[in-house]
Amino acid sequence: MWGVVIGLGIAMALQPLPVLAVVLLISTEGGLRKGWAFSFGELLVLAVIALATIAVHGETTRHSASRAASWVTLAAGVVLFAGGAVLALRLRRGPEPKKPRWMAKLDRMQPWAAFLLGAFLPTYLIAVAVGAHIVGTHPDTAAAVAGVLAFILVGTITVYTPVVLAQFVPDRSGPARASLRIWLERSWRSVAAVLVLVVGVMLVGKGLVALV
Repeated sequence: MWGVVIGLGIAMALQPLPVLAVVLLISTEGGLRKGWAFSFGELLVLAVIALATIAVHGETTRHSASRAASWVTLAAGVVLFAGGAVLALRLRRGPEPKKPRWMAKLDRMQPWAAFLLGAFLPTYLIAVAVGAHIVGTHPDTAAAVAGVLAFILVGTITVYTPVVLAQFVPDRSGPARASLRIWLERSWRSVAAVLVLVVGVMLVGKGLVALV
């Protein structure tokens, strides 16, 4: 169980759009409040998925959960692979597409809007796949809780780290944050395409092997 949970947590953490969003938010007026709001929005949704995972885990047996969890894993993998393929095709067609419209609105965005952005922006299908994996392997309750907590800790570290550093060591973290912003603005599409394709293929393979 742990290898998949930690691996998908790393994949969640490496998603470039949430990191870019929080770095951009921090650089705006009142940016720290917006950064914390975005982070809490992401954490809330992951907590809901975690609670749903524990609830479903408690109501199922290993036999009843395994096949359903495999179908969920397969579906998540197909959707992620399709999303990665779309991004890759857009990159191959030539010039970079325009920035997402939400990026242009960050300067005027209020903390409540940043909270909503955090709640809807990240790739939560990865979190759903983690939940399906935990339910499907059906560990004891303590291990299931530890698994979802480990995923949340690993998966959110790249979003919370810039906010924490900006809060406590703003001057020292500023140059690194600026460099990260420049790199992410230039490379987020290619990074996202590769990452989502790889995770999608992995989940599709895992789901098919479990179903055969």
